[in-house]
Amino acid sequence: MQLIKKVQNAFQHVGSGNNVNLYTLARNALPYYTAPAGSAFTPLTIFLSVNSVCNARCKMCDIGQQETESSFYKNLRPESARDRLSFERLESLVEEAATFRPRPRISVTTTEPLLYKDLFRLARLVTERGLEFHVTTNGYRLARHADDILESGIRELGVSIDGPPALHDDIRGIPGMFDSIREGLETLYNRQAETGRTRPKVTLLVVITNHNYHDFARLFDELPEHLYDRAIVSHMNFMDAEMAEEHNKQFGHIGIAEAAGTAGGTDSREVDVPTVWEQIAHLKETNPKVHFSPDYTREDLEIFYHEPHRFVWDNTCYIPWFVMEVLANGDVVPLTRCMHKKLGNVYENSLQEIWQGSEYRALRNALQKHRRFPICTRCRGIL
Repeated sequence: MQLIKKVQNAFQHVGSGNNVNLYTLARNALPYYTAPAGSAFTPLTIFLSVNSVCNARCKMCDIGQQETESSFYKNLRPESARDRLSFERLESLVEEAATFRPRPRISVTTTEPLLYKDLFRLARLVTERGLEFHVTTNGYRLARHADDILESGIRELGVSIDGPPALHDDIRGIPGMFDSIREGLETLYNRQAETGRTRPKVTLLVVITNHNYHDFARLFDELPEHLYDRAIVSHMNFMDAEMAEEHNKQFGHIGIAEAAGTAGGTDSREVDVPTVWEQIAHLKETNPKVHFSPDYTREDLEIFYHEPHRFVWDNTCYIPWFVMEVLANGDVVPLTRCMHKKLGNVYENSLQEIWQGSEYRALRNALQKHRRFPICTRCRGIL
């Protein structure tokens, strides 16, 4: 049963595109078992942090709360606001990615992509080369960019949202932000109806934390179902100081970890599981567009929120066989919320050179030997 749920989680993860199926999952996982030298097939997803700036001050975010010592903050380097991936390098990056088989999904995430001036130019380039383009946004600027979004070829638009209006605005630190999202989604829907366009698919992204656990489900009463295609409700992605300390004690030679995802008093132990479970059960009964990633049982949720140093399932980290993440300064890291570890830089080497390079191979070798690290217990990406 756990294996089935892990596969379901892989399909529902925000990073999964149309190139993820049973064959490609098995294909990319195979070298984990058969390639002791740490080699891998080409990645299925390339995440791009195209810039280092954001227009929100989210309670649960290391960037919004200026948690400068977290690995997430150190990876994204928001103090270097001028850091942005040059379009010239992105052009050659996309050209190379288009030669991979299967073609990877290009997913723009982390800080606020709609503040990146070349976003829609990049979307058109990616789409023209036959790759799938995905963007995750906080939604504040949706209305003003509705036509750009429709015309640029973005295949899927992920919109992060935390709860009903007052709760969402309080968490994000911007009065009226929920209303801006609703206006943006309505504008996008109306433009689609006027033009006959069917893309992008709109996915609402909800993360349960101790800031919204008591009332997250009510946001679906505020947003008509025709404004989105699906919603993914997931759980906190974090590493606390104890996880980081234990990781550095055992695996600091591989990469240094700092606590991340615990900014602004964010604490999984403050989540009341019966309240969360009641809302999950209600949504499962009333809204078929809502999916849960991972889809935990009530007992799983108790472990997840109240025993954060214990793995809920018997997980293994396959991420370095599936995913590449490129930061705004060109550095490649395992994931922005993982350890602070540079695997290469796209201004110095090609994607393939980095992907098959010594740093990536060493990381894969370590995971082949240990399966996972102490910092992996609350990472949503591991299977």
